[in-house]
Amino acid sequence: VYILKKEFTSFYSSFLGVGLMLILFLALGLFTWVLEGNLLDFGFAEMSVFFDIIPWFLILFIPTLTMRLFAEEKENQSIDLLKILPISGNQIIMGKVLGAFLVILVSLVPTLLYVVSLKVLSIGSELDYSIVVGQYLSLLILAFTLIQISTLASLFTSKQSVAFVVSVFCSYICWEGVMQLKSVIAVDLFDLDYFALKSHFYNLSIGVIRISELVFFLGINLILFKLEVIRFNNG
Repeated sequence: VYILKKEFTSFYSSFLGVGLMLILFLALGLFTWVLEGNLLDFGFAEMSVFFDIIPWFLILFIPTLTMRLFAEEKENQSIDLLKILPISGNQIIMGKVLGAFLVILVSLVPTLLYVVSLKVLSIGSELDYSIVVGQYLSLLILAFTLIQISTLASLFTSKQSVAFVVSVFCSYICWEGVMQLKSVIAVDLFDLDYFALKSHFYNLSIGVIRISELVFFLGINLILFKLEVIRFNNG
């Protein structure tokens, strides 16, 4: 709990943290309501435009948030102090991951205004709340997974800038980069789309909770967490 609280408060106690949250909200608002291809252009009471664009923002925003989690500790040579705390490495890592996730959760709360606004503006069509709930659920699961990927990257370097670049690259590869291998691999031995977070994100966001999709994300996150613990203990 101490680690979680520390990470959460340190983000919002800085001008950079509050500034990043405001930039995220304003940028999402522009793409959702103002720029070409926005929600109003389609004339339907649904949030697809918003949920199509926000993963790309998270791929940039989350590495900015998590690049300092362990890279800063290594740079300041304070990581050894973490290791001597009377808590396990598992608890330290999960505290930092959950702290970052709580930041993302709070940052996404203002976007509920988009749902309210769409409901008010929609005339002659009803907003399907089951789909909206499914979309937000899939978004939170995706965000947690991207935080895990970026946290693992932060554990491998003492430079925050390097952690950011590696996190963005790995997040993109896991999001849809593996899909691009279709044009490189001639023999289709297996469905590469299955290994892309993007396909599972959209499968979950249709408003029907599929156990297979939850199992996929659970498995990915357990693997990432195990790798984080191994790296923390041996790094």
